[in-house]
Parts: sequence; structure tokens; C-alpha cells
Amino acid sequence: MAPGQDLLRRSHPAADEDPDRLLAAAGEAEKPRRAKRVASLDIFRGLTVAMMILVDGAGGEWPVIGHAPWNGCNLADFVMPFFLFIVGMAIPLSLKRIPNRLLAVRRVVVRTLKLLFWGIILQGG
Repeated sequence: MAPGQDLLRRSHPAADEDPDRLLAAAGEAEKPRRAKRVASLDIFRGLTVAMMILVDGAGGEWPVIGHAPWNGCNLADFVMPFFLFIVGMAIPLSLKRIPNRLLAVRRVVVRTLKLLFWGIILQGG
């Protein structure tokens, strides 16, 4: 018997009766816990990225989907507000899982500093 199985056997007394339960217990211990995702937000994000690619690629050829002059509104003018809406919805959903408010603020500040750092480095700045 492998050393890991012996440890699991001692920690799960019911595993003495059935070896399949031992394997099931080992499988449960190895599975990482996945966060629940909001499917509608992921779908909206994907559609917004697809719209951004469409507008960037075909916006010059089809004026209807390109950027509007100063006094108009076309499809391209909705990409940024959609992304801002997605960010506004995703931040509270991700931070509600952190029970400590100070830890949540710290994570936001550290992530912001990392993004600023890499943005300045990559833009040559």
C-alpha cells in the first residue's frame, strides 16, 4: 500500500470497509474549489469583445459601425461603456468573497499598482 493511501485510510475510517471510498476521498482532496461565475456577465463580455474586433476591423469600410463624428452615435461608441459596465459588475462580485474589507482593499490596490507598472513598462514609458 502506498504511504499516501495509508494516511488517507487513517483519516477516513469508513475507507477501511470499501477501497472505492478511499479513492473517492483521495479525489475529493485533490480537486481545487472553483469559484462560481456569472454566465450572463461572461457572455456579455464575449459579445463585447467580438463587437470590438468587428468595429476595429470593419469600421473603416462600413461607416455605420465606425466611430461617429462629434455629434453622432454609432456601434463603436458603445464598446467602452459596455466594458465599464462589465467592470462595474465584476468588481463587487469578486470582492464579496473576501470577508475582510481591509484585505479586499489591499488586493485592489496591489492589483492596480501591478497593472500600472506593466502598462508603463510595456508602453515604453
